[in-house]
Amino acid sequence: MSNFLRRATRRGTTNGTSNYVSTSASPPPELGPEQDSTTVPINQTDYARRCRDVMELYHALQELGADRLFPTLPKIIVIGGQSTGKSSLVEAVSGINVPRDSGTCTRCPMECTMISSASTWSCTIYLNFKHEISENPHVSPNRVRFGPLITNKDSVELWIRRAQAAILCPHRPREDFINMSMASLRNLATVDLEMLPFSNDIVQVELRDPDLTDLSFVDLPGIIHNAEEETIKLVQDLVVSYIEGSDNTIVLITIPMTDDIEMQAAVKLAKERDPGGDRTIGVLTKPDMLTEGASGARQKWTQIILGQDQKHKLKHGYYCVLLPDDEQRRRKVSRDKSQALAKQYFERTTPWKEFSNRSRFGITALVHDISRLLVGLIENYIPTLREGVDELLTKDRAEYITLPLPPLTDEAWSQIMMLINNFCLDLKATFEGQGEHKKLVQCNRSRYRQFKHDILKTCPNFRPFEDKAYYRDLCIEDEEFQGKDKPYVYMATSEYVMDIKDVREEIVNCTAWELPGEVPLEATRVLIERFTKEWSNPSMECFDAVYDASSTYIQGLVTQRFGQFKPLEKHVSALVRGQMEICKSEALVILGKAVKLETSPVFTQVPQYLMERSKWFRRFHRVYTSPSSYSLHYNLRPSPPPPALETTEDEEVLHVMAKVRAYFELAYKRFIDNIPLTIEHELHQPLLPRLSESLIKDMGGPDARERARELLREDPVIAMRRDVLKDRIERLEEIRRKIYAFT
Repeated sequence: MSNFLRRATRRGTTNGTSNYVSTSASPPPELGPEQDSTTVPINQTDYARRCRDVMELYHALQELGADRLFPTLPKIIVIGGQSTGKSSLVEAVSGINVPRDSGTCTRCPMECTMISSASTWSCTIYLNFKHEISENPHVSPNRVRFGPLITNKDSVELWIRRAQAAILCPHRPREDFINMSMASLRNLATVDLEMLPFSNDIVQVELRDPDLTDLSFVDLPGIIHNAEEETIKLVQDLVVSYIEGSDNTIVLITIPMTDDIEMQAAVKLAKERDPGGDRTIGVLTKPDMLTEGASGARQKWTQIILGQDQKHKLKHGYYCVLLPDDEQRRRKVSRDKSQALAKQYFERTTPWKEFSNRSRFGITALVHDISRLLVGLIENYIPTLREGVDELLTKDRAEYITLPLPPLTDEAWSQIMMLINNFCLDLKATFEGQGEHKKLVQCNRSRYRQFKHDILKTCPNFRPFEDKAYYRDLCIEDEEFQGKDKPYVYMATSEYVMDIKDVREEIVNCTAWELPGEVPLEATRVLIERFTKEWSNPSMECFDAVYDASSTYIQGLVTQRFGQFKPLEKHVSALVRGQMEICKSEALVILGKAVKLETSPVFTQVPQYLMERSKWFRRFHRVYTSPSSYSLHYNLRPSPPPPALETTEDEEVLHVMAKVRAYFELAYKRFIDNIPLTIEHELHQPLLPRLSESLIKDMGGPDARERARELLREDPVIAMRRDVLKDRIERLEEIRRKIYAFT
């Protein structure tokens, strides 16, 4: 901003303090010979022509909705309290009359765009419905024209009132307000109880006048005090939302010189959000109402204008303006005449006449400087805007490509058959783990790994000691079980812990008419069945988890392939769920049989069983013969545990332990493969042909084509998103062309 508002220097000679323009002030940029408003009209200079080019680009971007796509687009907003001269300022700048009533009249933002590239005066009014996209920022702005092209200035105020009423009454057709009279509009709030007190939707006034300076600003509702707390907060929040919107927002505050600047709510509000005063410009109004006796007030305002009051100093300073009074409005004094009277006032009235540099006085100076400031901001913002447009355009194009094409209703049945075929191909790739459809297989493999660990936890933990309480865990590891999974971690959690005494008791319980020295086979079978009976729950839990994961993934494929057409998606989804339930019921029967295979009989033909049994007997016997290596030492147990005696009876127990442990290894290894294979074979493998057949049959019949057209109705959300993206891409492309064409 400093590029466009440099410090002013002393002009001419000075004879006193009042003639000196402090170098600490922030007056507007100096006018060069070609720009001096006393020699060349502002709107005819080379700089003005550059301004027109920039503002035409700015206006074109606004028409295309760039302000909605890029909220940081530079803007000027006008704020102030009631009776601060804000409406008079807007009228003086724009040359039109705006609604005025006692109390608050402006109840929604009014954006005024002044364009000088015209041969005659005209005005067009638009309604910009911001609330319609508040819940969906991707929707294009709803900007609609309101009323005819206005060529009579006297009609503007009435049409602005009508436009504001249309915004405040969204529950009524806009046509209701087209012919509404001034009296009816003023009484509308008492007649229509649904009328909103305020709105953030915008009335846009586009003025074309060859005598105007190109400028765009937003006039916000005046800050109020005498109203319900909710209404006061509503207006304040609206003003704050504009102030905080962007560092590119310049805030014009109307401050009546008859009041104490400390008491102005708008000043406090702006200072809270812009404590350094970098984005704020003060517009001092009603200087003619300062009496001759108010010397202290005049002195204070003089210091503020000169930038000598450090407490209220602003980077872009203050401007003092004399606005038309009610009598001048009644007599319809022209803008030029009004500004001439103001100039005369400042030249003849103390203390303003004592300023040798009056670049801070009058509407002409204010409009000229803020126009240059806005133009500078826009020019500086163009590279950022260009980058943002390119980024958003790339993103929208990428999303648009991912959306499905609109359906061809004349070929509905063929399209559905194609969708079913593609869905079945996806399903086949899913079960086989091909291409991009590996996620389900990977998920199920992870669950099968957990299932393996759950079965490992049932491993019998034999301790070849007379009393397991006196000895620590053996942690006997099998080299075949070594690897990254470290299965002993899971085996060690087994609750199936038995010592020699426990196993001997089990042998005794199973002994019947066996000959001396014979261990009953039933003892081995009972110990084996103790862990195989625990395999049912982990198996069913694994099945349920795989089924749930498969169901979720397959329903996702349904949405992916058929989601564009909600009736079809719903129909196919129901068919898929039905077939999956059938496959689930049948698979559970087979799974139950697979689990029972491990309970009876206890059997194996694997020759490695004998080697495993011998291996485990040697391990158990080695530990049995050296129990002291595993004894526990507690302070509470002063005497060492009694050693186990090597007897023939104990050796029989060790043999039983070895048989059971060896059988676990073989049974465990086949079981952790059989159950996943059963699930895959009985649940997933039959599902593909079943679904393919049922979907095709269901779509057949004499009314197939009619039903197909009904089912192929596109989801309105997808259709709307496609339309929104298409419209926005077109807007962005047009914005991009205009930006890149601008030099």
